[in-house]
Amino acid sequence: MDDIDIKIVDGEVFLNGENVSNEIRGDLVTKNVSWVSANQKVREKLVSLQRDIAKDTSFVLDGRDIGTVVFPDAKYKFFLTASPKVRAIRRFEQNESSLSVDELEESIIARDKYDSSRKTSPLKKAQDAILIDNSNMTIDETLEAIISKVDSPYAI
Repeated sequence: MDDIDIKIVDGEVFLNGENVSNEIRGDLVTKNVSWVSANQKVREKLVSLQRDIAKDTSFVLDGRDIGTVVFPDAKYKFFLTASPKVRAIRRFEQNESSLSVDELEESIIARDKYDSSRKTSPLKKAQDAILIDNSNMTIDETLEAIISKVDSPYAI
């Protein structure tokens, strides 16, 4: 794992020089990410990489343990959630899956259950994170809800 090179350039994710931005949201990764990320050595490497990526600048990161493990001292933490059905519909509409909405919903429920109960870096809301259920919100409404909580000269 020491020879893994991950870079973010203009919002695109590169793994060892190859743009993998689309692949990391696809079915293959989604189906396997939970059990791979439950491996302690993998988590340690990924946490280190995530911290390195964000060390010199501000970043907006998403992940199941970003606020509890990767950046527990972050100034702003938001825990976004939505119903499994809404999340399945969103993923389906983004054409990120070949599965049906019902299959996606089942997969989301199973992954949430597994990730919430795993020993290494479980999915959970940080105590100081702001909970936003965006089941009935648009992207713009979600962004507005977040920005309204951020004390920043860059806030819109």
